[in-house]
Amino acid sequence: MDVAEIQINLPELNPKLQNIVFCNPNLFDSLQKDLALLGDSLIGLFIRELHVRGKYPQFLVNFLVSNMVFASLVKKSNLIGLLPKGKHYEDHELGTVLEALVGAVYWQFGFEKAKEYFQKEIQPSFDQGNVILKKYADVFVEIMEKIKYPEIELVKRCQELKLPRPKFCHIKSHPFVKANYFSRVVIGKDFDIITAGRTKKEALHFACYNALCAIHFKLNGDLKIANAISKTPR
Repeated sequence: MDVAEIQINLPELNPKLQNIVFCNPNLFDSLQKDLALLGDSLIGLFIRELHVRGKYPQFLVNFLVSNMVFASLVKKSNLIGLLPKGKHYEDHELGTVLEALVGAVYWQFGFEKAKEYFQKEIQPSFDQGNVILKKYADVFVEIMEKIKYPEIELVKRCQELKLPRPKFCHIKSHPFVKANYFSRVVIGKDFDIITAGRTKKEALHFACYNALCAIHFKLNGDLKIANAISKTPR
């Protein structure tokens, strides 16, 4: 039996609640779905707090809460062994398991316990050799070091690739940066870069760097990463 790369200790959940969390995600039980929706919102909140504190400054919040990232953690952890055997699970199904687990902790123990569980058991796993996050971080840093004026470079790249010219705007009430919506670009619609941050210039640059990251991964065939970067934040 393979030893899991990541060990995520389970909370002392009610057995019935634990069975709901680890039911066959291919069936997508309605109770599991309810817990997952709850957990999804909670994880987004917890990740944003980490993001604001600068723990993961190079990542968009919406990327960190993507099913692709959650699924990669489940695959590498002991949680995968708790699911019914002999099934092929898609990323969105495995991501649901992690969300449902956090939702179940909240349901049984409340907000503070759910936050404590996330910070103690799940958050550290983001640092344990997550290949997807590392690839994103490496490309982000490389682009940032090479390009001084990312908004100019982004316009240039869009012209070269015959993509719609990007629009830039700043919405003060928006709580975090929104990157290039590459999925909208490829179907021919305009895409905006909505920014928010400490200063308009910093936020604009941050959004453009992420847009360039999405283009890089799209052109290199890493469509899952490109789409995750481009996904509309929640």
